Amino acid sequence: MIPRFRLAALGLIALVPWTAFEAALDHGAPTFLASPALADDDDDDDDDDRGGRFVPRFSYDDDDDYEPAPRYRPAPRERRAARPAPRPRIRPEIVASGVDAAALERIRAAGFRVLAERRLQILPEATVRLAPPRNLSDARARARIAELASGATVDVNAIYRPNAREGCAPGTCFPYRRDEWAVAACGARGLVGMIDTRVDSGHRALEGRAIETLVSRGDGREPSSPAHGTEVAILLAGDGEPSPDARIVAVDAFHRAGGADKADVFDLVTAIDMLVQRKVGVVNLSLAGPANELLDRAGKKAAENGVLMVAAVGNEGPKSKPRFPSAYPWAIAVTAIDAKGQPYSRAGRGEHVAFAAPGVRLELPDAALNPGKTRSGTSYAAPLVAAALSAIRARGGETPIEEVVEALAGHVEDRGAPGRDPIYGWGALTSAKGCPTTAALSAGR
Repeated sequence: MIPRFRLAALGLIALVPWTAFEAALDHGAPTFLASPALADDDDDDDDDDRGGRFVPRFSYDDDDDYEPAPRYRPAPRERRAARPAPRPRIRPEIVASGVDAAALERIRAAGFRVLAERRLQILPEATVRLAPPRNLSDARARARIAELASGATVDVNAIYRPNAREGCAPGTCFPYRRDEWAVAACGARGLVGMIDTRVDSGHRALEGRAIETLVSRGDGREPSSPAHGTEVAILLAGDGEPSPDARIVAVDAFHRAGGADKADVFDLVTAIDMLVQRKVGVVNLSLAGPANELLDRAGKKAAENGVLMVAAVGNEGPKSKPRFPSAYPWAIAVTAIDAKGQPYSRAGRGEHVAFAAPGVRLELPDAALNPGKTRSGTSYAAPLVAAALSAIRARGGETPIEEVVEALAGHVEDRGAPGRDPIYGWGALTSAKGCPTTAALSAGR
């Protein structure tokens, strides 16, 4: 028989582990009760390709966040942190072109809300921006529009963003001053267009430049910031004496949302239409996003009208899928290189790449013409190529697009594999040969 005092001692010993465990619970120590969330914050939420793929033991939501299911019992209700309420899913809008009046009435009758309607020269009938009814899935909503408007071009109202990043180590920035660039820094010649954020035409670096500013942004949207558009305009204009015939038409197609500048297809195709109507020779597009049928159709129409459409390849990395509009056949895709001629580590690659130009650690001037924040991105390479193409076209009159591109291909410095390659395209703009001139046309391939 065990003495009574020994039983009491055994009872105290048995209580020690549980008491320690309870104390730990009060201090939040047992983190093994639920494994931490794994997050993949993909800022580019317009190009998701999971498409219903089953991912075991993970839940999926609109923000590309993944959270593993708890493996152990949850903490007691009174100690469990309150979970934030899930954010409501935002339904993607739909855009359609080739919608006549009768079809538009059918669309309204089917429960679609017409957010905006425009008549464009390069697209037939009306181009509309629509909000789908709640009882239709996204895919079914697009299919329904195609049924109601036979022959219309229908797609998601996709989002596009500038291709720029800032910052570099001290002393490593690529200088803005032309005499220190390893590139033929042509100023724009003739009538040149750009689609970007708004441009501060009063910036001192743009003094003496003829710049017309337009807006294709829809009503009720917050205006875009002027930083990116102004920087692209500075690079497009060049820093030498402006050509007497040079004129930049800058269309602001972006709006501010979620702390960032974004442009949707509806406003982009409108901007392209504005520039085609003004008969510009070259258009710079320092933006990228997913493939889209309406954007493709509008860009193709612009090219058919003789417009050289120059587009940045994007900053999603060398292994990324091609970004658009640069990957369309009608676009002249531009990548970025650094001061040593090496490819930008974040630039996209592919058979569509046509040319390379400086776009890494650029030191652009602030409003007082002092060195401002540094920038990197294919956004800054594209306007240099656009300006060079405009110089060739201005000296060659109504030269066909193919001949202008061939002329620049014969003028650039071939890098990488001989001929055209997926990293540099035909080659890079350098200062060795200077800005392309009339001679470039006769030397073109």
